[in-house]
Amino acid sequence: MQDGGSIQPLNTIFENKDSVIAALNALLEDLEQTQAENQLRSVIRDLQVAQSLEDIRSNQRLMQWLPVLASGVSDDAVNHSLTNLIGYASRDNELRFERRRALAYPVMLLVGVGFVFALLTILVVPIFDKMFEDYGIELPGATKMVISLSREVREQPLLLILKVASLITMVIVIKKLWSRTGVSHRFFRFLVNGNSASVSEMSILAGRLAELLHLGLSREDALVLAGQGLKSHWYQNACKILAARMATDTKWVESKAARTFPDNVILALQGNPIPNVDLLRELSAMYADRVHHRVDWTTGAFAQIAIVCLGVAVGFMVIVLLTPLFSLISALS
Repeated sequence: MQDGGSIQPLNTIFENKDSVIAALNALLEDLEQTQAENQLRSVIRDLQVAQSLEDIRSNQRLMQWLPVLASGVSDDAVNHSLTNLIGYASRDNELRFERRRALAYPVMLLVGVGFVFALLTILVVPIFDKMFEDYGIELPGATKMVISLSREVREQPLLLILKVASLITMVIVIKKLWSRTGVSHRFFRFLVNGNSASVSEMSILAGRLAELLHLGLSREDALVLAGQGLKSHWYQNACKILAARMATDTKWVESKAARTFPDNVILALQGNPIPNVDLLRELSAMYADRVHHRVDWTTGAFAQIAIVCLGVAVGFMVIVLLTPLFSLISALS
C-alpha cells in the first residue's frame, strides 16, 4: 500500500473543499426526499467542519462517500461522473436500509409476541390464579411456571424490566464484538460468505472500487479506500490485507487474502493491463439485485412466521390455563 497514493485523493478533496461543497449542494436541488439526500446533507456538514486532512480520514461517513467527493474535483464531474456516483451512493444506502427493514420483522415479531404474552400474564392469569387457589387444584408444571411468572411481573415489575434491559444490552454488545472480531468469517466462512450481509457489502465494495479506479487510483489504494466505506470491520481489514499482498506478491491472486472475496471481483481486479471497471460495475448491480430479491422473500416469510408465532403464544396460554379446569370438571363429574 502506497501511503502517498492513498492520501493524495484526500488531500485534493481538502484543498478544493469549497468547490466540492458547491458541487454537492447543486446536486441536492435535483434529489428527491430520500435517505441519500439526507446522507448527502450530513456529508456536506461534515466536510464544512473538517479542519484538517485527518478530520476527513477519521470520519467514516466522509470515507463512505469518498468516490463522490473525489469526483467533485475531477474534470468530468459536472458532465457525468458525479451524477453516476450519487446513484451508486443512493443504491448503497438502499441496500443497507433494506437489510435493516428485513431485520425489523423479527424484532417486531418478538415485540408483538411479548406484548400479547404480557397482557395475558397481567390481565388474565391472575383471574385463573385466584380460581385455582380457591378450589385447591393440583397444577401441572407448565401452569405453575406461567402463574409464577405472572406473580413476579405483578409484584416486581421493575426487576423484570431491568432483567429484560440487561439481556437486550448483552445481546447488542455481543453482536458488536462478534461483528468487529469477524468471528463468523473466521469459523463459519462457508456459511456466511454468501449471506445477504456479505453480498450487500460486496455490491457496495465493487461499485466504489469501480469509481475509484475510474478516477485513476491504483488497485491497492482503491481497495483500501473503498474498504473504509464498508460497515463490516472484517471486510475493511480484508481489503487492507489484500492491498498489501498486491503490492508485494505478483501471485496475489492465489493468496489466502484473495480467497476472502468472490472470484468475479478478483477477476475484475486482475484485469490486464488495468482492472476491469465495467465488470466491477456489473457485479455491483448484480449483487444489489440479489439482495433485493432476498429481502423481498424474507419480508414475506417473516410476515407468515409472525402470524404463526402469535397464534402459538396465545394457544399455549389458553391450553396451560384451561388444562387444570378440565381436570376439575372431570373430578366433579
